Parts: sequence; C-alpha cells; structure tokens
Amino acid sequence: MTNEQFNIIIKWQQSRLGDVKMVGQLNKLIEEVNELVFDYNEGAFNDMRVELADCFIVLFGIANKMGMDYADIHKEIADKMIVNFARTWFNPDENGIIKHKEDNI
Repeated sequence: MTNEQFNIIIKWQQSRLGDVKMVGQLNKLIEEVNELVFDYNEGAFNDMRVELADCFIVLFGIANKMGMDYADIHKEIADKMIVNFARTWFNPDENGIIKHKEDNI
C-alpha cells in the first residue's frame, strides 16, 4: 500500500459513498468481516482475499473519517506493534483467540 493508493481509495469513497456516517462505515465493516468469516467456514480461501481487501478499504475510510491519513495509519500501527511486542500472550482459548496479559504493558 502506498500513500497514492490510500488517497485513491479515499477519493473513490467520497465520490461514490458521499457523506456516509461513521456508524454506517462501522456497520459495513461488520458486514465485510462476517463475509470473510463465511468464506473461511466454506473453505473459499480465494474469496477470502477479496473480502479481506473489502475490510481494508472500509477501515481506510473509517480512519479517514477520523481525520487520519496514510502517515497517521502507519504511525499508529508501528506504535501499537511496540506495545504488542512488549506484552505477554496467553495460549489460544477454546475459540482459538489469543489474548494478552493486561498487567505488563
């Protein structure tokens, strides 16, 4: 992903979706994640790639709605990874979810 690609996505969203509200974008993200999970459960791994792209596109729109640009997203991810590297993580639970300990950050 480049800054130019991010800006193309944002311009497309603004021209096609207009002034969509944040709640609409959040609900769209839930819809796209559900489609991703459905494709996983069906073993449709190629379709998952498309749904994953949809998730990123919606996330970029949400970030833009919050006033974030490409550089802001990169910084937030880098900062969050520093936190993640410092955390201690549990083994997966019965649902396969791996959580971190809260007290060591």
